[in-house]
Amino acid sequence: MVEFAIIALLFFSVLFGVIEFGRMAFTLNTLTEMTRRGARVAAVCPPTAPQVVQQTLFNNAATSSATTSGILPFIQSSNVKVRYLDQNGAVLTTFNSFVTPGTQSTEFNKIKYVDVKIINYTHHFIFPPMNIVVGGSNIDSDGDRVFAETVLPRENLGIVVVHPDTGQTSAASCCFPGSPAASCPVTYSN
Repeated sequence: MVEFAIIALLFFSVLFGVIEFGRMAFTLNTLTEMTRRGARVAAVCPPTAPQVVQQTLFNNAATSSATTSGILPFIQSSNVKVRYLDQNGAVLTTFNSFVTPGTQSTEFNKIKYVDVKIINYTHHFIFPPMNIVVGGSNIDSDGDRVFAETVLPRENLGIVVVHPDTGQTSAASCCFPGSPAASCPVTYSN
């Protein structure tokens, strides 16, 4: 009986360690995928589009207004930071999301990159039951711990140009099926 207690303690410690390591690896991979998805949507949607955060959280961008991730319940919209950068990497903060052609603010036209980060995340272990900061040794300029980050070059930022000869659009819109028309990008002809 004593032998079983010793072996069982060792066996279950290793078993739960493997399970927790697998959960942590899944979480870190999911955090990276969240930033990739968010940056991709941010590159093609207007800067103020709510779809960016919803896609980052793996929620239905067309119908969801949830503030918590559908996959990782401890990730909330407050853990998602979306920034727009100029050619030198400086953060741009004042710009119109999108307006009629030729009237965008100069800041809007300076956007060259989109940056999506997951910040201030704490991993919740099941065994032992504790919360621990895993990773996140990067501290950004705002003092937030960064766990995952993706930077992509901007694309159309929600402006869809219709070619005058063919009538085809220049890029896919960021509107998802079921999105309200007000959140769709401006379409215009040259």
